[in-house]
Amino acid sequence: PVEIRSPHNGEIVGVAYQASAKDAEDAVAAASRAFEQTRKLPTYRRAEMFQKIAEGLKARHEAIARLISCSTFWSVRKFWPKRFLGMCFMLTCFSRCC
Repeated sequence: PVEIRSPHNGEIVGVAYQASAKDAEDAVAAASRAFEQTRKLPTYRRAEMFQKIAEGLKARHEAIARLISCSTFWSVRKFWPKRFLGMCFMLTCFSRCC
């Protein structure tokens, strides 16, 4: 595990894991297999999947914004309204039109 430290005070704000080259290759292969399955789904099913992703992000928005704020120099007020809502909006729009 790799400790994620706040640039503000050096406090540990999270833990991440460093992937090996094989882990990365396995992830790419798994994503390719998943793509082959999901591309066959009807548009409305893919839209439902994106909607669930957007809902999950929205449900965890405070924790996500805090983590990003703690591990970067962005303030929650700066990150939350502009970037995070933009991501949720794009996922929601994509889920409705695709």
